[in-house]
Amino acid sequence: MLYILLLTAVDPASQQDQLRDREITVVLKSVEHPMDFWDVVMTGMEEAARESGVQLTFTGPPHEHMVDLQIDLFYHAVIQNPDMIILAAGDYDLLRPPVGYAHAHGIPVLTMDSAVNSRLPVGFVATDNIEAGRKAAAAMIDVLNRRGIGRDANIMIMSHSEGTATAIDREAGVRQGLEEYRIAGTWYCDIDYQIAYDLTREIVNTHSIDAIIGLNEVATVGVADAIYDMGLAGSISIVGFDNAAREMALLEAGVLDATVVQRPFNMGYMSIKQAELHLLGRTVEPFINTGSIVITRENMFQPEYQEVLFPFDKLEGKPLSP
Repeated sequence: MLYILLLTAVDPASQQDQLRDREITVVLKSVEHPMDFWDVVMTGMEEAARESGVQLTFTGPPHEHMVDLQIDLFYHAVIQNPDMIILAAGDYDLLRPPVGYAHAHGIPVLTMDSAVNSRLPVGFVATDNIEAGRKAAAAMIDVLNRRGIGRDANIMIMSHSEGTATAIDREAGVRQGLEEYRIAGTWYCDIDYQIAYDLTREIVNTHSIDAIIGLNEVATVGVADAIYDMGLAGSISIVGFDNAAREMALLEAGVLDATVVQRPFNMGYMSIKQAELHLLGRTVEPFINTGSIVITRENMFQPEYQEVLFPFDKLEGKPLSP
């Protein structure tokens, strides 16, 4: 919120005139696959755009694992010659050439959520995912200590992708935080709920697993639903990421022990505001950390977290018994 105040403080009367009708294309990881996270990101972007008058176009593949399609859509966006592109990269390395292509055609790129292996983007707005991974590890340690298991626990990581910067950084943070703990391994669900669900059942049936960390919304919900359906809620500890409506229901029911929650509205809002600064010829911060918080059943209904956790005032999904 500090950044927002600073932006309005330097906003001259003519700024809106300079920004009105400037075109920003937003290339997301997914625009159709249902993930509450991206809904809230887009809401934040739209709010920022309403304030300035910039014109937004959203594009992206139906599903986050369709990186090749995201690349094609990025190149198509360049051909449309917008004033700027904001990119949430589906792969850290594969999106590097497209960013270079945009740069060669005079179109600046700002990255958000997931970084690209390139120095060309004018800025990056995201959660500090290594820090967030360490928070997930600390939350898991707290849960295991309360269960009396401690360092004897066997911990599984369910990641959403091998090539996305968010997955790479979160796993690095988790492993840093659990350096003295036993990690059974990392499994990848390819951002697919059913794969996360099936893999969890398979691994739990073939390994001695005491705890699982899911690295994004899809991975977390797939893991938690599998554990719930297996009748193991409370026996296997789960810490996840994000705050989809389903995750909040799982948390309240005690299936999910904790979740690391990002600030997607702020991420979307600040991405547009940083893009606007660049379009006005002003300095853009190289990296803005939009922050993360650990939410548990004990603090999820505290007033200070309501706006972050329930941006659409919804708790839908399969009912659970506490």
